[in-house]
Amino acid sequence: MEFKRDRQRLVDRWDKPPLRPGDRSVGPQSGQEFMGRPLCSSVVYPTTGPRVKRDARRSFVGVERVVGNGERHQLRSCSLRHDGDAGSGPRQISPPGFGLVLISRGCFAATMSEWPAFYVWCSTKEGPMNRRSFLAAAGAAVVAAAPAARATREPQASSRRARFRTGLVAYSYRQALQAKTMTYEDLIRIAVETDTDGIDMTVYWMPGTSDDYVLPLRRLAYKNRVEIYSLGTRVRLAQPTADLREAQIVELRKWMDVAQRIGATHIRVFGGSKPEGATLEQAVGFAAETLKRGAEYAGARGIILGVEDDGGITDFAKETIEIVKRADSPWAGMNLDIGNFRPPKVYEQIEMSIPYAVSTHVKTTVALDDGGGRAPCDWDRVFAMFSNHGFRGYMGLEYEAAEDPAVAVPRHLRRLKELALKYSA
Repeated sequence: MEFKRDRQRLVDRWDKPPLRPGDRSVGPQSGQEFMGRPLCSSVVYPTTGPRVKRDARRSFVGVERVVGNGERHQLRSCSLRHDGDAGSGPRQISPPGFGLVLISRGCFAATMSEWPAFYVWCSTKEGPMNRRSFLAAAGAAVVAAAPAARATREPQASSRRARFRTGLVAYSYRQALQAKTMTYEDLIRIAVETDTDGIDMTVYWMPGTSDDYVLPLRRLAYKNRVEIYSLGTRVRLAQPTADLREAQIVELRKWMDVAQRIGATHIRVFGGSKPEGATLEQAVGFAAETLKRGAEYAGARGIILGVEDDGGITDFAKETIEIVKRADSPWAGMNLDIGNFRPPKVYEQIEMSIPYAVSTHVKTTVALDDGGGRAPCDWDRVFAMFSNHGFRGYMGLEYEAAEDPAVAVPRHLRRLKELALKYSA
């Protein structure tokens, strides 16, 4: 295809139906605009691992990707040759699991593994895109791709490789934190001693949320290479009136501000109890409405909301998943607590929830199917299920058993680390 040199402005075509792996289609062409820039040409190669077609007339120097939280990571294994001479060049395979890869002369790319499988090769008349213009346009691409992305979140086995990180949920030390015999800084020390990757910061006993407290805590975590990846709040979604739902949104926005300052990219919320006089179906609708609104605010800040299965209307996986599905947002999912489901078929409920999980709480016990008590949780079985679904994320220990946490928590964290390494591909 000849490169067009005129100044014709082109039309956005993001409304095209999603392509599937194995399809081939000519992509954005004359009469189109790509991420706000006039195109010279473009070709689409949808594959399971998007191919990189070298343009003999242009030089490409590399590829970067923008993940869900907006951070950029250099894909060294996916770099293209800096070579602008003529002739046909080799094709290189991107790492598996990529969904949408956009390559411009500026060599920037956006990807999210749940997006439709596109590969877009293009060059623009106006030269390289800078980071700011690329990121702004990539955000619009996320919104446009979201409907198809949501379709891929239905429960199914995954061929992608799992990647686990271990976390310590602050609630494990609830008595000591409440009695002030332990500080949140102590959690960072414990994480270091047990080789734990991150902390899920239950916020109930934080001594303050001002910069004077939050920023030094963030610095301490960074200096010890421990990620504060989540905040656990008391926000309850199922509120029967607009005013009550608004009050929960106000509370949630307060914690979003704290999350941004402390560096967390996930916030845990609760479904809550069924309001008096409401049916379970109505309560699920109330919760979904609040979660959807909250996700709009959270997404604008690069924060993901996870609704935890924790009693009330989230006793069972079915209703918890329904809240997430009705919220219908890439910024909302489940904070999957494997020990909180009511019987029967607890392990089946865990497995059906995994595709919706954005963070996980790991308990040492689960409810027996006959409702007669609790039994030790089969962590190997749980990790195998998560691995089969290609889960990538935190498995955070939330310890609630009777043994002294000072003794039990470090032991369980080390076991958690062993399993995370064993089941991470």
